Amino acid sequence: VDLSIPACMTLAATVALKTMDGAAAMIPVGFVIALVIGLGVGGINYALIRLLRIPPIIATLSSSFVFQSAAIWWNRGLRVKPPEILGNFTTATIAGVPAMALVVLVLAVAMHVVLTRTPYGRAVLAVGQPPRAAHLAGVNVARTKAAASILCGALAGLAGFMFLARFGTIT
Repeated sequence: VDLSIPACMTLAATVALKTMDGAAAMIPVGFVIALVIGLGVGGINYALIRLLRIPPIIATLSSSFVFQSAAIWWNRGLRVKPPEILGNFTTATIAGVPAMALVVLVLAVAMHVVLTRTPYGRAVLAVGQPPRAAHLAGVNVARTKAAASILCGALAGLAGFMFLARFGTIT
């Protein structure tokens, strides 16, 4: 259970928004920053769980307060609008289908393939069972959990960026 996802979304989107500062040329930079922040959040959460042996629900809940506080500090009440072209993307349609729906569909199909057709996906499913059984089956449980935590953070960063693009702000 990762309770830091909303805080990760907020932090990633806030930093990306401030970095873009309304400039369309900065959209790729803002996107990368949102993903990097998400990766960092996932890595920090995993470190709390693995190195400090804090239960995941407690580690992610406590880290969410830190990430949310960082987002509030970074924002400091200043309002910056996202680039107009980014907002236009979220309301655009392709063959009558909203572009955002297509992004979600592509991501869902990609993750379905990853989880059902790759060794990583099989390892994630194995770790979801008793971890001892997964270990005995040859799965590197620690590496699989780290990858899942980091991927969760990256997807939360992406979700924050998309939320920002759609609504023009994030809190």
